[in-house]
Amino acid sequence: MIYLCYSVSLFFRSFKLVQTSMTPAQLEKRVAAVEQELARLRSRLDTTAEQPWWQKIAGTFSNDPAHEEARKLGQAYRQSQNADTPEDE
Repeated sequence: MIYLCYSVSLFFRSFKLVQTSMTPAQLEKRVAAVEQELARLRSRLDTTAEQPWWQKIAGTFSNDPAHEEARKLGQAYRQSQNADTPEDE
């Protein structure tokens, strides 16, 4: 959303840089460019609202022996790190 607002503000700043005595054809061309950019930004915004990335890949490693081995090794490592820490801390 911040990116959308920033991009729109850049477009409006560029409007200020253009001379105010634009012909109707120039103004129409400029408005068309702004509408095109707005449509592009809206489409980017719509695609991010679909589904989080982690939900798209959830379950892809189910029944994978390599993933299960990596999980067990990670668990064993974490348990070994916990065993090394003094209990006074």
